Amino acid sequence: MSKTKLAIAPRKPVSDAVARQFEDALDRSSSGIAGSAIARTPEEPQEGSSSTPKSPAPQKPARPPKPIRNYTPPLSKSIGTRTNPRIRKTDGVKTRSTSVHLPIELARELTLFCADTGWRQSAAIAAAVEEWLERRR
Repeated sequence: MSKTKLAIAPRKPVSDAVARQFEDALDRSSSGIAGSAIARTPEEPQEGSSSTPKSPAPQKPARPPKPIRNYTPPLSKSIGTRTNPRIRKTDGVKTRSTSVHLPIELARELTLFCADTGWRQSAAIAAAVEEWLERRR
């Protein structure tokens, strides 16, 4: 058999002195190992150190929200709404976006019907709704 090569080079050995320095620095740090579940308490300043505890950075005052009346969303996001309807190119009818939730089998039948007849699903739903409303008037 051929000898397999490792894709990752083996780690270089670390001397005991360097490992001890690293472990001591890790013990002194307040954050510890990333992802460590060990809860650490804030360390007290050592006798010889002159470090003072840091105060949190000053926070900027919160901005008030924009008034709704003066805010106009970009035109590209507001097409198809009640105040800015989309105008259909084929016949110039003003349209508005809405969503319809159909049972799975009915949605499948609608898809097959539209594929067979060449209708768009929104046109088929609009025709069905108009017919349904006419019967109730």
